[in-house]
Amino acid sequence: MYIQLIGLGGLLKTPIIKIRRVLCMAIANSYDAEQDAFIINGRPCRITLEDVAHITGMPPCHGKKHVPSNLDDNMELWKKLKDRNDTKITFKGLLAKMKGDSTPNFVRPFVLYTIGKYVCRTKEEYVDNKYIGIVRNVETIKGTNLGQLTLDYLMDSVKNFVNGEAILEGNLPLL
Repeated sequence: MYIQLIGLGGLLKTPIIKIRRVLCMAIANSYDAEQDAFIINGRPCRITLEDVAHITGMPPCHGKKHVPSNLDDNMELWKKLKDRNDTKITFKGLLAKMKGDSTPNFVRPFVLYTIGKYVCRTKEEYVDNKYIGIVRNVETIKGTNLGQLTLDYLMDSVKNFVNGEAILEGNLPLL
């Protein structure tokens, strides 16, 4: 019920997808920065928000774009969400916080877990602190454009990967 209320119900219908990393890396390597597109069979191809909605189940929301928040502004919330055995907001800690809790205490860890494991997927075992601002006010989570967030994160990762600066991360099924 809470998941539907915050606009993430479509994620529950996402089928299991096998990630073919070699194919994803080949597609990423076809990215042309001048055209801001992947060049497939000589044609520029771009991932749209509609593609994101169809593939991920995230609605094509035209809500507010996520702006990384200042940790100082969210220190109290960070203290509540961080793993008590760590200095980070770990996936293990978020899962523990979700069990048996009511609305804000379930929704915040759930959304951060979803961001770290699905929307802005990373190899790390924790969620970046810059996403805390999204869950500060449970009432406004639904207005966050998570489709744009996942697309921006993936494209930043592709650009870094093509430039040899990082491994390929993000919502790879979009590739």
